Amino acid sequence: MLEGKDLERLVGYALLADKDFRKWLLADPQAAAASIDIKLSDQEADYIRDTVTLRRLNAMAKSVHDWMPPRTVGNWQATPLLPHR
Repeated sequence: MLEGKDLERLVGYALLADKDFRKWLLADPQAAAASIDIKLSDQEADYIRDTVTLRRLNAMAKSVHDWMPPRTVGNWQATPLLPHR
């Protein structure tokens, strides 16, 4: 059964990837998982196809995206956000 780091990688990748990857994950879970070096059994692929919906995945991905700071904000910026720092 898929668990641990492989499960975290698959879910994390699906939530951070684009809609096309999420659609692919639901249409062909084994091929999508294999693209990120994760092997799914037939039983695991069937479970994903039968229980996970694109609507739910997209809603979770939107939640993650909304939580993340804008790409222009962060410690790596050349110009500080606060003047004179």
